Amino acid sequence: MVDLQNKLLSTITRETSGRQFFPVIDGLRFVAILGVVLYHIQDYFFTKTGEQNTSLFLVPLLKGGYLGVQLFFAISGFMISLPFLQGYSPNFFQYIKRRLLRLGLPYIINLLIIYTLLVLVLKQDFYELLPHFFASVAYMHNIIYGSMSKINFVAWSLEVEFQFYLIAPIFLIALTKINNKIRKFVLLFLLVLGGISASGYISYPWIKGATIIHNFGFFIAGILAANIFVFDWKTSVKQSYFWDLMCIILVSFLFFPLHSRTLLMGLDEKLYLPILTYIILISVLKSKLINSALSQPYIYLIGGMCYSIYLYHFYVISLVGRVLLPLVESLPVWLQFTIVVVVMLPTILLASVLFFIFFEKPFMKRKTHVAITKDRTDEKPCI
Repeated sequence: MVDLQNKLLSTITRETSGRQFFPVIDGLRFVAILGVVLYHIQDYFFTKTGEQNTSLFLVPLLKGGYLGVQLFFAISGFMISLPFLQGYSPNFFQYIKRRLLRLGLPYIINLLIIYTLLVLVLKQDFYELLPHFFASVAYMHNIIYGSMSKINFVAWSLEVEFQFYLIAPIFLIALTKINNKIRKFVLLFLLVLGGISASGYISYPWIKGATIIHNFGFFIAGILAANIFVFDWKTSVKQSYFWDLMCIILVSFLFFPLHSRTLLMGLDEKLYLPILTYIILISVLKSKLINSALSQPYIYLIGGMCYSIYLYHFYVISLVGRVLLPLVESLPVWLQFTIVVVVMLPTILLASVLFFIFFEKPFMKRKTHVAITKDRTDEKPCI
């Protein structure tokens, strides 16, 4: 039984190229992807059924799940900046090659699968979709068309991520050349500026769709947290229950109904979301209970598969929904929705495990053997 469990864990373990492994960061990825998936499930359900969702318990909270994307941006900022801040600047071409192979090839496979299904199953026009396919492959659909990809609409955030990957080395190398106190001031300034930019107080009429300009504050949140981790904490985090409480309070606020957050001091919620994301990231790293919970093997292993889950989850939702919704339409709305969530979540996970094993993991670069333990002890566990 133990051997079977270890083999299963080995199969679904994400391989990393770095020497540091943060169970809690992959645990945060789990939280982020769960929020996104639940958001899309409720959106799909109420769009297709035409039912009102305001009376159902917890449904208004699920609407806040879209913020998982912004959490992904912050996590990217944290992880990408760490080696630079620690004095290990990677070769630029190897850095880009790594991301094109590790992230680009699974993405192209995903686009090819969905493009084929759209043409063969939904009978969409092959030639009409083709320019959108190539724009998506080039991570340019937002910029060219000013809208989400017609092949895979969630790819808008991948385009923003790719823009960050391109500019991150130059930006981070420049940051490491300045004094730590000045660096923190610059990052704090950019964090506030990122909120102003995201909120629309600064207009960019020449930009059609979502770009890093609209989202850089969330990447800065992660970079600032990494800078604190490396230079202030010296990579040794002192944890306390105070930060568990702080994290619960802040996350609860995020999941207030949208109108409640918007009315806070009359400010647009996007103005303070990058700052809030930064504080939540710090709170999770310094917490005791939450950090421990997110560092449990099956939590961080699922979090490690978040890329495959993100790429495919909505199409699994759509496929399952086509079969399931007609079967439950005579039931009360609350029961319909409960059944949909209970059926869709494990189906998405199972499908994503398969996509991860066959279409994502083969493109991961393994430097050393990874032991299947809570801390993956042959890598350097952190926090």
